[in-house]
Amino acid sequence: GDEADFYFTTAPLPVDEASEGDVTDTLETVESGGGVAAPGPKPKIQITYGDYSEVTTQGLRVAKLENSFRVNTANDVNATVIPPDPNDSNRDFIDRDTDRFIVWVYDPVKWNAVDNMGSFIYHTKVGIQTYDKPSSDNGKKVVDDLTMVDVVRTNAAPGSINFNLYTGWYRSDTQVLVSNRMDDTYVPTAPQTVLQADDQGPGGPAPIKFGNSFFVSDRTHKAQLGGVVVAKYAMNDASMVSSNDYSVPVDKYVKVTVKSLSINGVAILSEAAANRRIEAANEQLAQVHIKLVATYNPILSDLPGVNLSKNGLDLPIINGQTGRIANLTTETKALLNNTDYRTESLADVEIFVVNKLYDTTTGEYPTQGFAIPKYCVDNSYYANVLLLAENEVTKPFTWPHEITHLLTDYGHYTTAMKQINLMRAGTYLTDSFIASKRIFTSQDERIRVAAPELLLNAPPA
Repeated sequence: GDEADFYFTTAPLPVDEASEGDVTDTLETVESGGGVAAPGPKPKIQITYGDYSEVTTQGLRVAKLENSFRVNTANDVNATVIPPDPNDSNRDFIDRDTDRFIVWVYDPVKWNAVDNMGSFIYHTKVGIQTYDKPSSDNGKKVVDDLTMVDVVRTNAAPGSINFNLYTGWYRSDTQVLVSNRMDDTYVPTAPQTVLQADDQGPGGPAPIKFGNSFFVSDRTHKAQLGGVVVAKYAMNDASMVSSNDYSVPVDKYVKVTVKSLSINGVAILSEAAANRRIEAANEQLAQVHIKLVATYNPILSDLPGVNLSKNGLDLPIINGQTGRIANLTTETKALLNNTDYRTESLADVEIFVVNKLYDTTTGEYPTQGFAIPKYCVDNSYYANVLLLAENEVTKPFTWPHEITHLLTDYGHYTTAMKQINLMRAGTYLTDSFIASKRIFTSQDERIRVAAPELLLNAPPA
């Protein structure tokens, strides 16, 4: 739901100091921004969803940012990021994402303390860090470095009947997880009032939002499926209070077999390059919490009926009226009918990598990828197959785009927001924050029902 106001409507659970041992532990002093606070309860950290509700077994989710952009519906031009809206409580593009989250620090000592000027301590900082594995795992790797963000002292709203239950809390501005480095490092153009530069500490004041006056912080954090988010709060004695691990779960796995064809015995796509393509595809599919697990299987021998040295692979011919395949072409059939290199099950994505994809009807090379979802063919033997061309102009979103055709069992996304959608016809040539790489909620929902045979509950053996 929308960001509530500054005052709790559905607040974090109150701390029961009689039962929470880690809260009743005391430290000699707590940093207090100029003053020194008396000993008291040890701080505690909690992460909630953006509507203040507790994080469930669904874990923290990677942002889709589908409501964060504006488009010019009259022209197929780049989208723009929605700036803070003074007519809407200065909500910015992060506030509009349904998967945003908030970090809370319970520090009643600091909350009740005053500085040398006799003022309450309204700002402190909490760190956010992401790992690829649980924080207790000695083999874990950092996905995104520890980033300090501003947290502000929360006061009661006029008319609130429960405010006395929730004294002692500081809260952050809304945050999001992203899976793509370009999204993690994005900074809007000046004047900068929304995001601090990547991994930099809090800066100047942001516009007042729902009664809060935050300092501008880095609010985008790169995460990896299967990993965790941890918040950390530093004490003045150099000790660190950490939150529990908040998972970024894999909901489903998809088995992928990358079958690179060859020319003169040399694979068109190397295993290392295939792994990079899969890794990049996984960055985009993290938006729907799906992880590709790939096996590389090069085809180094010549295949009867397939001559890539000619014009590349002859593309199947599409019926423009129905969007279904009218003619697989003799060469594509020769490739896919070779049972030595096919899997009979629909429960995996088979990727055949060639040098070029040739349209026999136009004599052109119109695409770098061709997906064969189930709806396109009468014979399911040919379904859940991708034909991908690998050359010097391979675009960054071709692989996840074509894979998502199979996952959604659907064609292209054509509504007004198509500019930023991964499934627009013709993805962007380069990556950027406004590139065509977003997967919307409606597409996520379709994936769950359209191709269940591809979605596995555990990694494939």
